[in-house]
Amino acid sequence: MDEKEFTTRLNSIQSLINTSNELENSIKLASNRVKTTIETSLKLNRERDDKFLEYLNLQKEYGFSNSLSTPSDLFPGIQTAMDMADPEKLIQTAEKMKQLAYEVTNSYRDSTREVNSAITSLKSCLNQLTEYMIQKNQVYDMCMELLQDADSIYDAGNLASNS
Repeated sequence: MDEKEFTTRLNSIQSLINTSNELENSIKLASNRVKTTIETSLKLNRERDDKFLEYLNLQKEYGFSNSLSTPSDLFPGIQTAMDMADPEKLIQTAEKMKQLAYEVTNSYRDSTREVNSAITSLKSCLNQLTEYMIQKNQVYDMCMELLQDADSIYDAGNLASNS
């Protein structure tokens, strides 16, 4: 092998290494995206669970109380024998429950979107990682082939014979 062929092959290896380095940076960015998306999803799920529990506690507070009657203006058509609960408090609680229900529903939708985004990002990251590993194997193979094709007298580390 002459010096020109050696240099050409060495340049090809360097070009593949540069491409691999760019892919490595892309993998780092993708993995950071996955991490951020998963953290966001976990946070949304915690917030949703907290709101759901708050909603259920309000439901329990009014749903199982024998001392409460239902104000007729809150649930039309239901007649009560006597009003023992504070209608203003019941209206405020009903509004709070409506808001919590809205937030739980939106949080569920947002969390589902984040999980799907994380899955998509993870698949992309895995595809890039697979491509990266293939390129790194190609670099190794090309280096070993070049080394074996070169004059082995200068192989001081004896890599060519260890392959």
